[in-house]
Amino acid sequence: MSTINREVGEQGKGFRLQRLRAIKLLFEKMNASQKAIVYAGTEYLDDVYVKSIDSEKVDVIAEGDKNYDSKNAFSFMSNEVKNSLISFLDCWFQYDSEGLIFCFYTNVSIGKEYNTKNLKGLNITLPEEPIIKLLMKKDFENENLLSTVVNTHSISV
Repeated sequence: MSTINREVGEQGKGFRLQRLRAIKLLFEKMNASQKAIVYAGTEYLDDVYVKSIDSEKVDVIAEGDKNYDSKNAFSFMSNEVKNSLISFLDCWFQYDSEGLIFCFYTNVSIGKEYNTKNLKGLNITLPEEPIIKLLMKKDFENENLLSTVVNTHSISV
């Protein structure tokens, strides 16, 4: 299995964000349990990697960090989000990590998807709210959420 190259342009500010996020997640896991063993690093599996072991529970966080001054918002259809999902799936399939948690962190806001000719031609109806917000709220009962996610990403990736 080959891994898709997802390298980006200017990385200096990205590395700083990765280290800050790794430290924040490390402290959060350490504060959650006095008995947990916690490891954190950057540029392993994804931008930020955190593994915590508490009793018999193992959590692995693979986080994609996006620091973009040139963008106002990301939507579920943004290439950066798609690349992060592909990175997560790479981790999932290559390392078979039970307890793997997908995270996407950015300094920009959440945007709304647009009804493009492509979507209309496929008879896909977008939800009223941005898809990312619905996923964050775990609003899986929204009538258009899951069908939109499955149908749009199966044809665009």
